[in-house]
Amino acid sequence: MEISDLKDWTSVISGALAIGAIIYSWLMSRSEKNTGRLTAVEIIVADQGKVLDRIEVELRHMPTKDEVNDLKLSIGDVTGELKALRATILPMSETVRRIDGYLLEVNK
Repeated sequence: MEISDLKDWTSVISGALAIGAIIYSWLMSRSEKNTGRLTAVEIIVADQGKVLDRIEVELRHMPTKDEVNDLKLSIGDVTGELKALRATILPMSETVRRIDGYLLEVNK
């Protein structure tokens, strides 16, 4: 091998290294941009996780379908009892009015 052959190979190798350095720099700059984007996405996902946790806590306290149905039935029972109570009180109310009227007439 002669020196001129080494010069040629040296220039080819240095050119390849320069191109490799450019590609490496380009990939690294994209990687840094992607790292920033990934950090932003991680923050958004963490916030959404907190919202989901709050929703889960609220859902634990909500009644189930069966509990709501039981409440409806209980309210229906109370309504029926109130109607029966009203039916009992109305005649008593009329009796109290009559007694009050009688007492007012007697004391005149």
